[in-house]
Amino acid sequence: MNRQDEAFLTSLGFQAGRGSSWRLFYRKGNLLMILPDESRKMRRGLALYRPQKWLAGMMVRVIGSAPFGSRMLPRWKGDHLSSGPVSEILGHLKGELDGLLLGNPLQDERRAILLTDTASRGRLIVKLGTTPPAIAKIRREGDFLKSHYKEGWMMPEIHHSWTEENWSAFAMTFQEAPAAPSQSGLCRLFKMWAADGRVCALGDFAGWKDLHSVMVECQVETTTLQELQELELRQTLRHGDFAPWNLLGPGNGGELTVIDWEFGEVDSIPGLDLVHYLIIPAILVDGLAPLAALESARASLQNEPGFQELMMLWGWRDRIDLLLKVYCYSMKGELEGFDELARAV
Repeated sequence: MNRQDEAFLTSLGFQAGRGSSWRLFYRKGNLLMILPDESRKMRRGLALYRPQKWLAGMMVRVIGSAPFGSRMLPRWKGDHLSSGPVSEILGHLKGELDGLLLGNPLQDERRAILLTDTASRGRLIVKLGTTPPAIAKIRREGDFLKSHYKEGWMMPEIHHSWTEENWSAFAMTFQEAPAAPSQSGLCRLFKMWAADGRVCALGDFAGWKDLHSVMVECQVETTTLQELQELELRQTLRHGDFAPWNLLGPGNGGELTVIDWEFGEVDSIPGLDLVHYLIIPAILVDGLAPLAALESARASLQNEPGFQELMMLWGWRDRIDLLLKVYCYSMKGELEGFDELARAV
């Protein structure tokens, strides 16, 4: 285990060399998961990791299903101290730890996700942050969900939250598996999120000022900026990272839940979540070049009746290229070659 992972585990309240036995799951040389050294619990804990690549998915299935799958993972002796965040959370929930998923070690806001098994509420997910950037993101997402949760909006309900000096966390119901919604299901969700939105000029949207600054910096034509500024659109709830890996279902055909709301916004520009859903998996999972993914998204928006209906509802109508352009510039710093892509539409 490297020093970076050791330091993160220490911040969570873990101490090596004493207590229980665990199995460690590494990915690209960094610690990804801590799992109980007991087959049944380990299999349950593996549900935390939902890889998009088929090879990683196969490895998870082999570890979880093979009779001696746990032996593929190194054993580690250690435990969470009674005064640490993990122990305090488990004590409050009266639960057992089925697994711990550690976030990206390259990010300052690295967070941990706990899977707990409780007697009163069943299995719960707990998102936990211990550094200032991680604490800020946890609190923002928790506050957003508590403020904007609505029955039927497919948002997770917060069951409990913790706001301590050196850590912050919140708990919600665990969802079994990724869900692949139908096109009609996607459209129904976006219609709900826009149902209460008022129609106004894009220039009056809260996000227009920042978007306008990016587009001016990238030397977008004045006529295009003027057309966008005067365009009448319907404000909507926006997720900010709407992708298949953030759509989960209970595994029995029930309603899906959209998770990871750290970038959530209200009264936002419509259509950006749909474009994100079409473009990002095409690049990251299907391996398409960004320009090819952009063309695929354009074709879907042009040809799919459900998406055409959404374009009318939102106010974009047939201005597909304008929506794609706005998306690309809104993703500055997140989307490789965003300027080239925006100029291609």
